[in-house]
Amino acid sequence: MDAFDLIRKVASSQDGVVTLAQAVSAGVAKYEIDRLCRSGRWRRVARAVYLVDGSAELSRFARIRAAALSLGPYAVVALDTAAELYGIGGLPRTETVHVSLPGDSTRAARPTDPAIAVHQLTLSPRAITSVNGILATTPQQTVADLILRVDRYSAVCVLDSALNQGWITLDDFPTICGLLRGRRGAVTARKYLVEADGRAQSPLETRVRLRCVDAESAAGHPPARGT
Repeated sequence: MDAFDLIRKVASSQDGVVTLAQAVSAGVAKYEIDRLCRSGRWRRVARAVYLVDGSAELSRFARIRAAALSLGPYAVVALDTAAELYGIGGLPRTETVHVSLPGDSTRAARPTDPAIAVHQLTLSPRAITSVNGILATTPQQTVADLILRVDRYSAVCVLDSALNQGWITLDDFPTICGLLRGRRGAVTARKYLVEADGRAQSPLETRVRLRCVDAESAAGHPPARGT
């Protein structure tokens, strides 16, 4: 197997992308990579990350993987982007890729791509998992981090979607409460857990339900739990 066969094999398991280090390790010199990019056969998609079929469309999953790879081995996909990996709905879709790095790495990593947002989240090893080879926060950690940052409707939509798809269960709520403890916005975020209902089939259904709850409360008729 020659160097380019090896590169194609690696790329096939990484949504079509490879890192500079992987290419060099396979035996492709840096000047050859530059030549391939100039000719359009390869395409640079993030710092030191290349799409090995320059004419192919870069998928969203490949874009996320490339962003994580460009930030090194300690990069963990988080927040909205982690929810996107799981297919958890309720948030507006954007091009931004959210990645968390440890403190020292955050200071060193300065992505030139404005679509990559680097965060410094406090993550224990148990809060990190792998999604098709991409390090990401677990569903429980992802939900906890998000409901601290978004408005009530979006937070309950995220919770409902995660429940409906089976990424979290009601048994996970104590764990999520523990992940909220001591963080800014925790008191409000815990209230969102009470409003969650995994029967909702879509964020739209959740939003309609919440509007009904609010309307009934405003009218002086507190709704029954779970409605």
